[in-house]
Amino acid sequence: MPEESVIHLNGQIAVVTGAGRGIGAAIAEIFARAGADLVIVDIDQARARESAEKFVAVGRKALALQADVASA
Repeated sequence: MPEESVIHLNGQIAVVTGAGRGIGAAIAEIFARAGADLVIVDIDQARARESAEKFVAVGRKALALQADVASA
């Protein structure tokens, strides 16, 4: 993927579920590269926190939340 994005999300917040790893983490990275700050949601709190810390380390704001979005 090119470093520069054609989508600009500066000033926006992306809420990404399952973002502790895998496809969710990759989607969160795409949003971060486009300029969005992130809410990282995962069923595993530790994974959510680790993912959020990676984005904070590169200059994005990120909040880690534990949630199971499959359950009301």
